[in-house]
Amino acid sequence: MSREQRIPPKKTVTVLDEHNKLYEVGSKDVWQLPLVSRDGRTVGVVVKQVVEPSMYTVRYLVVFSPEQERQFVVPATAVTDISAEGVHCNLTVNKLEGLPTFSQTLSLRQEKEVYSASDQTPYWVEEKKACDYSSTHHDE
Repeated sequence: MSREQRIPPKKTVTVLDEHNKLYEVGSKDVWQLPLVSRDGRTVGVVVKQVVEPSMYTVRYLVVFSPEQERQFVVPATAVTDISAEGVHCNLTVNKLEGLPTFSQTLSLRQEKEVYSASDQTPYWVEEKKACDYSSTHHDE
């Protein structure tokens, strides 16, 4: 069945964290696209996105792995390309398979576990660096 023939995801929005900051949403742009590891292997399909609406930012992709029969989240910063063939990321199969299972909540502790397991820099660290740089270089 081609991607165009697939039934689109239901329009649901689910709050994931205790601060009402992160939401799980469907996106027809990436829904059911294969997630391809840095080593070229398909490890699952994208089923949802985790967004932070106040920042207009996608924070994670929710991926279902049929082999592992579970869902996990991949930091959006790990995505290197999105095409009709799939979502490509800079994580190896071993890193992807080692990510914690996602079970409909995403606390800060769980986010830290995801970033630790993926060896990625957390978005809040990157954003702080950008803000610090901007505030020290605004007069140039």
